Amino acid sequence: MAFTYTTEGVILRRIAYRESDRKIVLLSPDHGKLDLTARGASKIVSKLAPHLEPYTYVRVTVASGNMETITHCQVKKRFSTFTTSLMKKAWVDYTAEVVDQLLRTRQVDPSVFRLVFDTWNVIDELPSVKKTALVGYVVVAGFVLKLLGCLGYRPELTLCARCGKRMDPSGNTFDSVNGALICRRCKKHFPQSQLVGVSVSTIKLLRFLLQEGYPQILRLKLNARQLAELHSVVQKYLGQQLNFPLRSVEFWRWLNTQPSFQQSIR
Repeated sequence: MAFTYTTEGVILRRIAYRESDRKIVLLSPDHGKLDLTARGASKIVSKLAPHLEPYTYVRVTVASGNMETITHCQVKKRFSTFTTSLMKKAWVDYTAEVVDQLLRTRQVDPSVFRLVFDTWNVIDELPSVKKTALVGYVVVAGFVLKLLGCLGYRPELTLCARCGKRMDPSGNTFDSVNGALICRRCKKHFPQSQLVGVSVSTIKLLRFLLQEGYPQILRLKLNARQLAELHSVVQKYLGQQLNFPLRSVEFWRWLNTQPSFQQSIR
């Protein structure tokens, strides 16, 4: 039996569907991740099209039947800098794709919606990207860790997962399969391919990113070496939870090779 409902959410993805329709992936606080259809939204004269841009916060009315169809859409907030900064677009592409992969359709978790919305606000409000490129990368790493925590994949960052003892001053590793620290005495019991070397300072940083909010995270000052180790741990652990490689990573990698970006992190 068909019925209609209204909800608000952020648009994670928009893809072409059939000849003139669009598929919209919407993250809603009260309905979870929704796969919706916008009929005729590919047409120039469509009234829906201007309101269904990716990475927009919208209010939609949905007719639910064999297919959930958007009948009305109102933009509540546009994150204006996402269309003017390639770096910010890369960060937001990445966060949206991670959420889209990790969440099942109709999996309701208001904390995930709030995390995405807050993260996008933080990225949108970052000033000159040239001065804050490193900060943006730390924000994205913090987002991934917080998201994994919300979904039940919070890493163990206190004691060695095998012997239960505290970490050594050096030689520690992170087990990317089980999401836990392994001390230097115990790492011989694990396949080296699933271990990532991790310094004490990076362990403290991982804990900080999980526990603190964005106002505190934005005050961090890291160099490129610290960021590289953080990136290695977070990405390898995230990769264990994903079904497919992230397409947005390719754009991110390309952007990292550009001279303007290299200058921004020196």
